Amino acid sequence: TAYFSYNQKEEGDEKRFNNLAIGLSEAVVVFNSNGGLAAVGIEIGRTISIKGFTTAVESGKLCASACGLAWLAGRPRMSAVDAQVGFHAIFTKDGK
Repeated sequence: TAYFSYNQKEEGDEKRFNNLAIGLSEAVVVFNSNGGLAAVGIEIGRTISIKGFTTAVESGKLCASACGLAWLAGRPRMSAVDAQVGFHAIFTKDGK
């Protein structure tokens, strides 16, 4: 089982994540991120779901916005009692 921390922020991070995940049969993906691009979070979540990885947010850490979308894909999903997982509406670059 691999254990790695991930903090997605920008376009291309989903490709970097996929490159890390491709050779793993099991992993715990630990998130600490205030968000990023929704499409990136969704694609990372898709990989997590396909691979059957566990997701987690550790004590005192935040997983919000696009991070939360990726975290939802975990099987199982874990979060510490004082961790924060947050969601909001997705908006476009022009603010709509």
